[in-house]
Amino acid sequence: MKKLFENWRKHLNEGAVPHSAQHVVKKMKKTGLSAKEALKSLTTDLSDEEAERWLERHKDEMKSAEEKLDKGRK
Repeated sequence: MKKLFENWRKHLNEGAVPHSAQHVVKKMKKTGLSAKEALKSLTTDLSDEEAERWLERHKDEMKSAEEKLDKGRK
């Protein structure tokens, strides 16, 4: 039963927390930085290669976050 409640709380919290891609897109729009530079500014000790791999893995989330942000501004 305890595990059930832990999973339920985790599920609720995940829906409330924006994906990292949303933070990166907001930083890009606010500062005019590139996606890689915005990501690196939000993290510590992230190499260019790691940033590029992260952006490649999360390109769909980045696109979705940009679309949501653009819709919110209209």
